[in-house]
Amino acid sequence: MSPSFRVSAKALITLDQKVLLLRKPDGKWGLPGGRLEANEEPAQAMVREVLEETGLSCTAQSILHSFVRPRPAWLDILVIVFNARTEASFADIKLSIEHDSAGLFQPSELPSLKIQSGFKRCLEVYYNQ
Repeated sequence: MSPSFRVSAKALITLDQKVLLLRKPDGKWGLPGGRLEANEEPAQAMVREVLEETGLSCTAQSILHSFVRPRPAWLDILVIVFNARTEASFADIKLSIEHDSAGLFQPSELPSLKIQSGFKRCLEVYYNQ
């Protein structure tokens, strides 16, 4: 039997040369973005989800990385991460109820954060290109 996945489209956005991360109430940090809706392309989903979660308009530039996030007893998630650009600033962020905090982080700050391993690998790819 072939595997089945949910698909999630995330955005790696830099502001002031730092990566934008959002924190969920459980204390885990991640990239903005989320699940695709019916008949939606991954880049469209990423733009829509970033707007819903942060209030920021952005555009997809290129696919940076992808990974599978295993979820025991649930469908695994195929995560597609886009390099994304915005003309907005950090002060323009208006968080949705999904997240309790937003932050801008330099590479040296990332190891101290609770970040899912797939996102950590994605950030390593970004900083080592």
